[in-house]
Amino acid sequence: MMLQISDFISDDYLELNRHLHAQPRKYGQSGRKHVNEVLAVVNLLGIGEILDYGCGQGTFKEAMDQQMWPGAILEYDPAVPGKDELPPSVPLVVCTDVLEHVEPDKLDAVLDHLHSLSEQLTFLAISTVPSSKSLRDGRNAHLIVKRPSWWAEQLRGHGFRIQSQCIRYGEEGPADVHFWLRK
Repeated sequence: MMLQISDFISDDYLELNRHLHAQPRKYGQSGRKHVNEVLAVVNLLGIGEILDYGCGQGTFKEAMDQQMWPGAILEYDPAVPGKDELPPSVPLVVCTDVLEHVEPDKLDAVLDHLHSLSEQLTFLAISTVPSSKSLRDGRNAHLIVKRPSWWAEQLRGHGFRIQSQCIRYGEEGPADVHFWLRK
């Protein structure tokens, strides 16, 4: 069976996300804040190719380029024209501030897709609190707001082995969680 973008995002939600990406409100621009964490691992392991899954505006790639990292970075985001082709598998998949935006009924397919694309490692950063942004239809931009333990259970259920987990706390409890995963 040939995969299609509609397996991972509905047409209506895709349009809502395209609208958000077109706004000057810094949607899809947080990738750069994870560069140091990723660089430490890719340099240690000698990884030369990364997929930024849900790349948004491409700030992760820009920041990696500024660090003069010599490897290749592929970008995929179904809501960004020119970055919406389904990607190939690579040694490392980076998916930051994306999974909380996935439609709940598409999460299983997205997690399976992430698992299939990662040849060695996957790095995830997932927010566990509501977003400060809203969709045009009035819903909070974070469609899935769950605790880190819930996310860990979902990841294990999709074949990932958790190598490390780091919970970052805000004033009211867990704010986000970072996972390093293996197949």
